[in-house]
Amino acid sequence: MKGYHSTDPSYSNFTPPTPIPSRSSPDQHTTQPLKRTRAKRSCDFCRKRKSRCDADTSIPCSNCRAWGYTCEFQTVRKKRGPPSV
Repeated sequence: MKGYHSTDPSYSNFTPPTPIPSRSSPDQHTTQPLKRTRAKRSCDFCRKRKSRCDADTSIPCSNCRAWGYTCEFQTVRKKRGPPSV
């Protein structure tokens, strides 16, 4: 069975696109972008919806505020590690 790439004329003179150099000035790179910090814990509503919680920065979190829920941390954390015998 022949490969169709060798017989198709559109593949014979294909040249990859050349990258366009960026026009950014060097002084734009001096400011560091803000790093996203990982939340220590999600509230119960965000944990249930499996969505990102920003309760570390504001209480109530933005999801609870938008949906009208109280931002609570009632769920007990599960212990990690090997199972106890």
